[in-house]
Amino acid sequence: SITQALAPRRRLVDCCGADAVVQLWRAVCDAGLRSGTRRVDVAAFRRPSGCADRRALHVVERFTRATDAILVDRDVIGYAVALADATRNPAAYGLNEIESYIEYGASPRGPIGLVRAARALALLRGRGHVAYSDIRDLAPDVLRHRIVLSYDALSDEVTVEDLLERVLGAVMEPSSASPHGSAVA
Repeated sequence: SITQALAPRRRLVDCCGADAVVQLWRAVCDAGLRSGTRRVDVAAFRRPSGCADRRALHVVERFTRATDAILVDRDVIGYAVALADATRNPAAYGLNEIESYIEYGASPRGPIGLVRAARALALLRGRGHVAYSDIRDLAPDVLRHRIVLSYDALSDEVTVEDLLERVLGAVMEPSSASPHGSAVA
């Protein structure tokens, strides 16, 4: 059940604290989390007090298995791929005006990370499948650090967030309202 699937997340937070969960999230995406000081950066490498490594690893493995069981429709995967492709080929999506601002767009690893993160978000939202909204909600965090701005963007003070907002506005979700058709495990 979903309640059982969410239990590993609660135990992970209980065992290792919220800092460990934040570190795991940082491994997947750039959520704009900044430490700011050298002391905080060094502290991130220390094991949280009271956290038993074996138990924490077991909990993370269970959470990973629960996340891997979340279904993803082919159209949802296609939407994630289209978002990343729009950062590499903006003109193909009617975004000619931003093409000169992107030196390098998101690589094929971008949508892979996006779908993986969306599975975890769907699990946390209590669903057994990924929705388009999961992809859309996570796209800025997952793709932000995968886009290299051009000199034109830097000189015009255009941010990656500005570009991703345009991409999200231009790349439409597939027409089916609720993805359940051709699920991919």
